[in-house]
Amino acid sequence: MKMKGCDDTFTSSPAVGDINGDGAPEIVIGSDTAVYVITRKGKVLWTVPADGNYHSSPALADIDQNGDIEVIIGSENKVCAFNGEDGSILWEVETQGLILSSPAVADIDGDGDYDAVVGSNDTFLYAVDGSGTVLWIFGTGADIESSPAVTDIDGDGFAEIVVGSNDSRVYVLDSDVSATHSVRIAGILGGFLLGILLLGFIVLKKTL
Repeated sequence: MKMKGCDDTFTSSPAVGDINGDGAPEIVIGSDTAVYVITRKGKVLWTVPADGNYHSSPALADIDQNGDIEVIIGSENKVCAFNGEDGSILWEVETQGLILSSPAVADIDGDGDYDAVVGSNDTFLYAVDGSGTVLWIFGTGADIESSPAVTDIDGDGFAEIVVGSNDSRVYVLDSDVSATHSVRIAGILGGFLLGILLLGFIVLKKTL
């Protein structure tokens, strides 16, 4: 499928979902010039021009709890939430660096509403609630190009955020950043040890 008259470069990965409530899935993807929403028949439903490249991949969620799906995506130096029906801007939060990280959407503060977490090349991880209010900003030692994952990794009933940074560390953060842990993966040795751990996990699964 090729969009007529489009010569954009796409480094963003697509998200697929019914964002306008018509019962059919749409394709949402960012490019070096815009965010596109495309129907399954190849028609452009709406597009929003970019201030810069959209390298980040979109997340689809009812982040403001209004019953409709929004598009959350990082751009050149901001994370944006767009109305899924028409592409109108819901909110945007500026960062001080390029966003290559893709947002994770989850209820990280336990209030029953969705929040977005995304990294930036200004070395910081941003948590933003559904109204666009910044909940917290966490700094690492280098750019964050990794996309965060959110889950209750320690079984305490609360979400944790896991993300990698270009400072060679993987961070595990409590949802309110009251406690943080990190492990350093150092070059060849770190990759070798990580490979051993993964191999051990695979062997263990096969023997169970």
